[in-house]
Amino acid sequence: MRKILLGVICALTFLLPQVGWTQSARANLPPALQAAVQSGNTNAIAQAISALSGGNPQTAANLANNVAALAEQMVAVNPQAAISAIQAAVAVVNAQPILSGAPQQALSVAVAASRIIVNPAVQQVTPQSVGALAVQLSQLAATPSVYQASPSAAISIMANAYAAVTNPAVSAAAPEAAQQVATVLSTASTDPALAQTNPTTAAQINAILAGQEPQTVIDNNQLNNQQQQTVEPVSIPESNGGSGSSASPS
Repeated sequence: MRKILLGVICALTFLLPQVGWTQSARANLPPALQAAVQSGNTNAIAQAISALSGGNPQTAANLANNVAALAEQMVAVNPQAAISAIQAAVAVVNAQPILSGAPQQALSVAVAASRIIVNPAVQQVTPQSVGALAVQLSQLAATPSVYQASPSAAISIMANAYAAVTNPAVSAAAPEAAQQVATVLSTASTDPALAQTNPTTAAQINAILAGQEPQTVIDNNQLNNQQQQTVEPVSIPESNGGSGSSASPS
């Protein structure tokens, strides 16, 4: 038995670096969420976040941000695992309690996701997932509460979403995604709530659809500096044994 346990430990020690985890990132994810991310199962990751958050939107948003930061670290060595993790993080923050109560956190996850979907390795390995995620990100960036948190970051997300779906590999695997993103952006360009926040919204989105770089959007280096994820410890609410019903992970 001791030999078996030693073999398992050695195997895990070898495998964890292969998925691109840093020691600090592992240490700041709860064990259940570490296991879910390691599984590469998007639903399992989202369910783990839901269970660990105890229904608290802010805690769920913080956990999703930690997963998003980890996903970016994983891109270079395991793009498939990275896209699975970031899909789960986006699904978690794309919920009304977080969109209304923690829009900055939702934006932060979307920024990380938008960088992942324009990564060539990710586009080659999982183009269909990139197409689907790009559609979700365009919708998320066009949500008024998220857009208002940082119009320039939201425009950058839209630009990356459109760049992703017009990539040859992605457009071949998910031909409908380009039209869906274009429709979302066209609608957003006439949204009065977005225009009230940023009067140049229409011009910036039209530039994206024309294949041009919106002039007022910060570049990737600035975006990395301003929006770069950091993995932070998250306090998990303790469950009260005498409480009533608790929401099950969906």
